[in-house]
Amino acid sequence: MPPRRFAGKVAATANEPAMTAIKPEARDLLRALERQQPGTTADLLRLFAVDAPVLLQRLYGAHAMRDAEGLAQAAHYLRSSALALGLADVETGALALERDAVAALDDPGTRARLDDLRGRVESAVRELGGLIGG
Repeated sequence: MPPRRFAGKVAATANEPAMTAIKPEARDLLRALERQQPGTTADLLRLFAVDAPVLLQRLYGAHAMRDAEGLAQAAHYLRSSALALGLADVETGALALERDAVAALDDPGTRARLDDLRGRVESAVRELGGLIGG
């Protein structure tokens, strides 16, 4: 069965595994925070959903401009945001770019790494969007 499309993005099919962008312990903490302080978790998730795409654009821009410092800084900010929400896949991808920023400028695989990180962020944003209702 081919994947369904929703708003231009691929949606999961019944045969695909559930998303696992959020560490289970972080998911539990975010749900507990939402029960204790309604709206707080939603605010955190909205901030990530708004900030992460901006940081991704900064990553792509820094790579295109051959700006290792800008690449490392944007990767660091994205990693920090992901760490706060327990997004291990995003954190790992951003950390690799942060650590290897200088080498990434000349690595022909960097564009694919950025695209992969963008996919991880998009997956995390979709999962975060369903967190509070779940």
